[in-house]
This record gives sequence, C-alpha cells and structure tokens, in this order.
Amino acid sequence: MTQVASTTSYPKLNIHKFQDIKPKLGRDSWSSWNREILATVREGGIYAVINGTDITCNTPNSMTSLTQLMDEWHNRNNSAYNQMLLCISLELQTMINDMDITSEAWKILLGKFESHNPSKISITRTHYENYHMIEGQSVVTYLTIMRE
Repeated sequence: MTQVASTTSYPKLNIHKFQDIKPKLGRDSWSSWNREILATVREGGIYAVINGTDITCNTPNSMTSLTQLMDEWHNRNNSAYNQMLLCISLELQTMINDMDITSEAWKILLGKFESHNPSKISITRTHYENYHMIEGQSVVTYLTIMRE
C-alpha cells in the first residue's frame, strides 16, 4: 500500500473575486481602507502574505518539491499584491511600483499612514481638534470623518 503525503494547496485567488474597495486609498481614507483591505485579504486567504508571516518554504516532502512550494507562495504573493494595488490611488501606486514582495509594499503604506513621527502626529491632532461639523452635513458623515 502506497502512502500519499497530504499537502496544503492554496488555490490561486480568482481575479474576479478581487474586491473593488471604494474609495481607493488616498491621503484621507487610511482607517476605513485599512479595515476593508484586511477583511478582503483575510477572506481570500492571503492575509499572511500581506503581514509577512506566510511561510515560504516548509520542508518539502516526497510529494512536494521546493519549486512547487515556491510557486504556490508566488501565486499567493501575486494575488495579495494585485488586490492591494487595485485598491490604491495612482499616486500611491507609484510608491510601491518597484516592490515584488507584498509585505514590503505593505510596510511602505504603513510607514506613510501609521507614523510614529511626533510632528505628523501633532499635525493630525491639530486637524482633529480644529474640525467642526459643516452646516448641512449629516451626523454620520461628521462622525466618520472624526473617527478617521
């Protein structure tokens, strides 16, 4: 009797399942965009690629070659990168154009929008403290802007 080793196969993400997140990531939409993109990649099974915890190479067994494992990782990486790229503004696309690894592109976006720089934090705090509800603006819109 021949034993067959089981391998975890990661199906290639169907391009028709890419979510078109609106609005695309721009200067003022990080909080809501971040929640949506992370939910989308979790649903697609490619979250670990974005946060950099996807294991590239498990020990190949007799049924799985290193080349096959690398091909599977590249498929997941490409799916995650394409999902992210399709949902950001053209301005931000140029920032990550030269990246091949999705987690590196993600780190660039995190660095731009989730800064620990005291001067950026001060500017954001000033915008927050000086923002007032505009006449005719709905309360829901006002609260959404304040949350972001």
